[in-house]
Amino acid sequence: MSKALDLFHEGPAPRNPFGAQVCQGVAWSEGAALDGLPYPDACFDYMTCSDLLRKLSRLGASIDKVQRLVGLMNEVHRVLKPGGIVWFDQASQPWFSRRRATCAVGEITEQNFSRYWDQATMLAGPLGLREGFDVCAGHAGLCGGRGLALMRPRLGKANLWPLPRTSKISVVIPVYNGAAYLPQTLASLYAQTHRDFEVLCVDDCSRDDSLAVLQAEAAKDARVRVIRTPENFGGAPKVLNFSLPLLTGSYFVYASQDDLFSVDWLEKMLARAQETGADAVLPTVTYYYENQPERNKSLVGVGGNTDAVLSGQDAVMKTLGWDIPGNALWNVELIKGMGFSDFALNADEFSVRRFFNVCNKVVFSGGEFLYRQDNAGAITKKITPRYFDFSYTHLRLARWLFEQGYPRAAVLKELRSARKGMAFMVAWLKRGRYELTDVEQQDVATRIARFQQLRKSRHPFGSLPRRYWRL
Repeated sequence: MSKALDLFHEGPAPRNPFGAQVCQGVAWSEGAALDGLPYPDACFDYMTCSDLLRKLSRLGASIDKVQRLVGLMNEVHRVLKPGGIVWFDQASQPWFSRRRATCAVGEITEQNFSRYWDQATMLAGPLGLREGFDVCAGHAGLCGGRGLALMRPRLGKANLWPLPRTSKISVVIPVYNGAAYLPQTLASLYAQTHRDFEVLCVDDCSRDDSLAVLQAEAAKDARVRVIRTPENFGGAPKVLNFSLPLLTGSYFVYASQDDLFSVDWLEKMLARAQETGADAVLPTVTYYYENQPERNKSLVGVGGNTDAVLSGQDAVMKTLGWDIPGNALWNVELIKGMGFSDFALNADEFSVRRFFNVCNKVVFSGGEFLYRQDNAGAITKKITPRYFDFSYTHLRLARWLFEQGYPRAAVLKELRSARKGMAFMVAWLKRGRYELTDVEQQDVATRIARFQQLRKSRHPFGSLPRRYWRL
């Protein structure tokens, strides 16, 4: 779930130009500029601030303005997630400059403002700035431009998340009408050679006997915990977020209700995680057809190399073409800190890229995850109006890649996928292959409108160029 904070807003409500799912605001006051931000570390994906220097110019002496500004930027760095963006709107008057509000310790102008915070120059370092930012988007002459975007640097090889202290693994299985497959999936877990794990089965208000099956399994093995959502959430991402506060393991992995695993699946992933200290470990993932083994296809390491070590950004790029999967063993603190985006049926695929983006490193292990493909009753196997979510997710991913500074080719690829997916679904509707109820027709209209709104929306960096849509 993406979160945004609008700093020192003066309107009736905080602004949310990045379209975050949760938006909070700090109203302007002199006290607000002096105190620390009342939020925990690394909790926001986005921050916005309008006319910051104009607001600070109302305060005290010049030296106080600079100290307060540097202190605020330290707080901004603290509460942003790695890869998080802070957007400063253009000022309505000249910023600290030679002619107006000259700083006692150096001149901050519209031309050099970014250099004070850029980690490459860190002009504010001697003034007390603890860590710098990456300049994500900026414009010469900010007063006449649109503004400046700074990004909290992604992790590289650093460790933002505490290293796991135990070997306990939390396995989460979202369940909806899965009674037919659950005994086989859980039996595959009971057979694991690594024994220190819990299985949290989250029943999303199933209409079949899933809950009874789960309760019977929990009576057989104390490691199985069964909870039920208060209402039908309708998709894995919301169910996974519901489960996160209940986890007791140091590592996290999730699976569908019909997946299977080799007996050394957990053992091999854990051993590699402890050996390397990596935030994410990927086993061999096999697209599994139980009765048609000739169709099985496996993803093993990077092109068969399980000794590969990737940066988080390299892993993101390789997932875009599914050269590597997303079915990882994760540092649980990373997952709890980031949370799953839950804006769509398949938003967990978007979340996987966000998770990789902030990993210290991504490694590979033995063990096999059998990702079942032949369950005709799976929620993703039958075309319904919810299939419009897939195009929307591609579009959200394109926007995110654009924000994060990934190559233009990667942005274009996701835009093409969004366009093709939408064209397919519109053709599906025109063929009239399925009779839709009034409720379903309204649902379709809402999903199409949501897609078009995001495609045309004004973004802090401007809407994506139209030429992207012509390719």
